Amino acid sequence: MSGNARGQLKEEMEGIVRNIGWIQKHSEHALAILEDKNPSLSEMFKGLHSVMGEFAEQLNGVYATM
Repeated sequence: MSGNARGQLKEEMEGIVRNIGWIQKHSEHALAILEDKNPSLSEMFKGLHSVMGEFAEQLNGVYATM
């Protein structure tokens, strides 16, 4: 992969990780609003937060090897 393409790809990956951060932040806000009033919906937001964290870790691993 050429240096220019690698740089552009790294920039896009950084944007994805930033968006994941926003997803996690909004998931936390939703959990605060729910206050365990709806356990199944709370579990969904907890799962979303967790999966996004795992995805960000994997993406950062790929980013570090580029």
